[in-house]
Amino acid sequence: MTPGPGEPSGQDLPHHWLRGVVLFLSGQTVSLLGSAIVSYAVIWHLALTTGSGTIYALAVVASQLTMGLICLPGGIWADRYWRKPLIIGADGAVAVVTAVMAVLYLAGHQQLWLIVALLGLRGLGSGVQSPAVGATLPQITPVQHLMRVNSVNASVQAAMFVAAPAVAAVLLTWMSLGWILLLDVCTALIGIGFTLAVPIPRLARRDDAHAAEHRGARAYVHEIRLAWDGVRHHAGLLRIMVLLAAMSVVVFPLAQMTPVFVVHLFGNEQWMLAAVEITWSVGMVVGGLVMAAWGGPRNRMTLVVAACGAWCLSAAAMGVSPNVWVFCVVMVVFGGSVPFGNTAAVTALQENVPPALLGRIMGIVTVILAISGPVGIAVYGPLADHVSLRVLCLVAAVLGAAFVVVTHRRAGPGSVLLAPQPADATPQLQH
Repeated sequence: MTPGPGEPSGQDLPHHWLRGVVLFLSGQTVSLLGSAIVSYAVIWHLALTTGSGTIYALAVVASQLTMGLICLPGGIWADRYWRKPLIIGADGAVAVVTAVMAVLYLAGHQQLWLIVALLGLRGLGSGVQSPAVGATLPQITPVQHLMRVNSVNASVQAAMFVAAPAVAAVLLTWMSLGWILLLDVCTALIGIGFTLAVPIPRLARRDDAHAAEHRGARAYVHEIRLAWDGVRHHAGLLRIMVLLAAMSVVVFPLAQMTPVFVVHLFGNEQWMLAAVEITWSVGMVVGGLVMAAWGGPRNRMTLVVAACGAWCLSAAAMGVSPNVWVFCVVMVVFGGSVPFGNTAAVTALQENVPPALLGRIMGIVTVILAISGPVGIAVYGPLADHVSLRVLCLVAAVLGAAFVVVTHRRAGPGSVLLAPQPADATPQLQH
C-alpha cells in the first residue's frame, strides 16, 4: 500500500523536518511535565493520607480505565480527521477540567470521590490524545530516523520525570493540592502553543468500499475490525501486543505501586518516595540515550523479548531488596530497560503499519495497555493490604518469565519484525 496525498512516506518530507519534530515533541514534553507533577502529587497525597493499597488501586484504575474506554474511538478519529486539532482539543479539554477541579478543591471540596473523578476525566483526554500523538510522529519523521527520534523522545520525557517527583514533593510541602492542579493548566497551554506551530499534514480521506453500509456505531465497529484484522494476520505485531499486555498485567503494576512499597517496607518519608521515582527516571534517561545512540537491532522483536526478560528480573529484585537504597538501584535498572522494549515496540508499529490505519492500531494498543494495567493493579492493590509485597514480586517475576518463554517457543518466522530499509520505507501491512 502506498501513502495518499497528505501522507508522507518518510522520504518525501521537507529537509527541515527536524524543526517540526523538535517543536512537536517539545510541546508534548512540556505538557507531560505538568501532568507528571500533578500525577505524582495526587498519588503521593493518597498514599501519604490513606496508606491503603485499595485506595491507590482505585485511583489508578479510574485514570487508566477511562483512558481505555475512549482510546478506540480516539484512534478512529485520529484516522478520520486532522490529527493536529485533535491533539490540541484533547490537551485543552484536560486543562479546562483540571482548572474546574482545582477551583472546587480550593473551595473546600476535598473528598476522595473528587480526586478519583479528576483522574477519570483526565484519562478521557489522554485516550483521545495518545493515539493521535503516536500516529502523528511518523507523519513528520523520516522512517529511517524513527527509532532514534522515539529514543530521544523517551529520554527527554524520562528527564522530565526526574524533575517531576522532586518538584511534586516540594510543592506538596508548600502548597495545597488545588494550587498544584493549576500548574498543569499552564503547561497544557504552553504545549498547545508549540503544537500550533507544527505543520502536521491532513490525511487524505479514504473512502472504504463498504462505508455506505455502516453508519453510527456500526461504522466504528467496522473501522476497528479493519485495523484488528490487519494486526491479527501479522504475527509479529500480534506477538508484540500480547507481550506488552502480559507485562502490563503481571509485572508493571509493581512499578506503578512503588509508593505503596516504600510506605509499607521502608517508611513514609517524602524523600524516599522522591528518591525511588527519580532513580527510576534516571534509568529511563540513560536507557533512552543508549537507544538513541545505538538505534537498536534491525530485528525489533529481539529487543522487545530481551526487555521483557529484564523487566521480570527487576520485579524479582524488588522483592528481595533489603533497604530503600538497594531498591533505588533496582529502579535504575528497571527504568533503564523500559526504553529498550517500549521504543522498539512503538517503532515496530510505526514502521509496519500504513498511515491510514496507524491511529486505530495505536488506539487498540492503548486500550489493551489501559485495560491490562488496571487489571493488574486491581489484583495487586487489595493483595498488598493482606499479602507480603516481597512475595508478590517473586510470584509476578516467575509468571512473567514463564509467559515470555511460552510465547518465544510458539513464535513462528512471521513474528520477526525487521526495520525497513530506506529504499523500502513505506509500511506494507494491507487492509
